[in-house]
Amino acid sequence: MAEFGSIRNKEAPNALSPRGLSDYLCPETKRVQGLDIHEPDYRLKAFLIEPGLNYMERAHFYPASEIRRDIYPGYAMLYVYDLPPGKLRLKTGDRMIDIAGPTALFVPPYSLIEAHYAAGWITWKAYAIERPLDSFFPERTVAFPWNKKNEIRSFANIVDILRSQHFSSSVDRLARENAVSKQVCNFVNRYFSEDLRISDIAKELKLPHSTMTHTFADHCGMTPVGYRNTLRVFKALKLIGDNCQLTDACYQAGFSDYSNFHKIFKEIIGASPLNFARKPYQIKDMTDFAVTRHKEDRSAQGFEQLLTELRADSDNHPPPPHQGNTKT
Repeated sequence: MAEFGSIRNKEAPNALSPRGLSDYLCPETKRVQGLDIHEPDYRLKAFLIEPGLNYMERAHFYPASEIRRDIYPGYAMLYVYDLPPGKLRLKTGDRMIDIAGPTALFVPPYSLIEAHYAAGWITWKAYAIERPLDSFFPERTVAFPWNKKNEIRSFANIVDILRSQHFSSSVDRLARENAVSKQVCNFVNRYFSEDLRISDIAKELKLPHSTMTHTFADHCGMTPVGYRNTLRVFKALKLIGDNCQLTDACYQAGFSDYSNFHKIFKEIIGASPLNFARKPYQIKDMTDFAVTRHKEDRSAQGFEQLLTELRADSDNHPPPPHQGNTKT
């Protein structure tokens, strides 16, 4: 899911600063509810800005170059990156687009994106949007230059930013139209959380099983099973974020076996579902949010300091041995 802000500048005007978080303090408790995950190769902090809008900051270590494909069922994502060239490329149709410098990526619900990550640390921030989207919102994934002076403190801010953009072309994986893939995607999007077998899809769409599977994989870069499982995982992630029990999230998303769910979730998200089910932390004050624990407790330097360190670590030193065995 999102990036912490620029890793190349000492200041990131487009990021929510510790001072800016005061806008989200509960008047009664003077605290902000959030999620804090700190694993050797995966760091995530997130909190609710307002109903239907969550903010996330994340760093993810890739021991080798990796391809990931995401689809978000029922909600959109607005990513903000500030990466050096070559760290992140998006596949759109037959082309590869380098996401470098201050760039935003709007991903509407059920839009397939294929991200090619270079080895090392990748950092970003994002906003998960579970709100009705007006007709001017793009129907496909789009990338556009990000103004670092932008501040997002409400859904209305996102509306204003997107209204001001002129999108020329889509950057989602399915830039090329394909009738078979479109039929399969539409069907799976509708029924993925049910007891849906790939043979059922072929039968329902009156397509030969092998033809459907091969055509879909060639066009989408993943099998119909992978597409279905990705939707299920992101639905489970949303359910867990809404305080649903892990087993309930597993079954409601469409999985019939918890161990299989756990395995697939970790492969797609990069962290165990247990991480997301931990009791959310509470931000006692602005300094508390800024403090990041990396090897040891540190003073309030904020995420920007951490990202600078992570960038230096990935450029100048090999990762610790235990970081390379989490992903395949």
